[in-house]
Amino acid sequence: MVLVKYFFIFISIFFIFGCASSQKQLVKQTYPKWYSKTMIDSSRYYFASSEGITKHDAVVNALNEIASKISISISSKFESNVVLDNDIYNKSLAMDITNKIENIHFNNYKILKEQVFNDKHIVLLKVDKIKLKDELQTQIDDEFNTINHKLNIDYKNILLKIKNYNKILISLENLKKKIYIFSSIDKKSNIKKYLTNITKIKEKISLFKNSITFKIDTNNNYAKILKDFITDKGYKLVKYNSLITIKLSIKKQKINSFGYKILKGIASLKIVDNKTNSIVDEKRFIISGKSISDFAHADEFMLQSFKDKLKMIELFN
Repeated sequence: MVLVKYFFIFISIFFIFGCASSQKQLVKQTYPKWYSKTMIDSSRYYFASSEGITKHDAVVNALNEIASKISISISSKFESNVVLDNDIYNKSLAMDITNKIENIHFNNYKILKEQVFNDKHIVLLKVDKIKLKDELQTQIDDEFNTINHKLNIDYKNILLKIKNYNKILISLENLKKKIYIFSSIDKKSNIKKYLTNITKIKEKISLFKNSITFKIDTNNNYAKILKDFITDKGYKLVKYNSLITIKLSIKKQKINSFGYKILKGIASLKIVDNKTNSIVDEKRFIISGKSISDFAHADEFMLQSFKDKLKMIELFN
């Protein structure tokens, strides 16, 4: 009887501790309060918490959260406030601000808390708004200096000058996005001087582009595509006394293969500066087209091939 008694006591103890252990395992771990409770941004700092497989991932995710806050702030700011740009009042925010924000380097962030939780890294960090604003202002000023330097380069090759100005226009659009971000971080900032400066640079480039005239020395379907390409870029086509002549040559080879009518060819472009009577650039690229019916139909596909390749050769960029 004594043995039986002790046996039941042992079983009872095992059962009690076993159940307690099981219940303990069933208790779900909770995130620490500093992670669960969202910190409200102050006038000086952005706060964000996030998690990741590594500490680096967690930090990146937290900074992306701050970037998202800035993006929302910009959208709100420019939907509710008119902006003076090129002497035109508008509420448009057509540009993709978010993609630009992702490229901001948050060099001044500080990790406040970090912990490994459920095999993941969790962090709480802050970004100093004043330092971020100052960094952006320095970047904006430096980019304006760079753009003004490029604007005043005296190119003897007119095509290089066209390419330079087109790159400046792209830089200006990216710079404008950065200015809007700067304005969102510093609510008291006056960005009118920056936008006015951008407008003046654009006007100078526009005057230059309006003075550039092209002539195509060929008259066929391929020349028509080239003409459309040039006018789409904002340049004028003239029949006489152009600044630039583009000599277009298309060499074709007909091939019959496995029931297909195949056209293979080489497109050649020679860009001539008529002031100096010199070739300033040459482009050669392969084009092709095929059809099961006839070579005329294959030529339509070859025309499309020519159009696609024109977009890729960076004639003006």
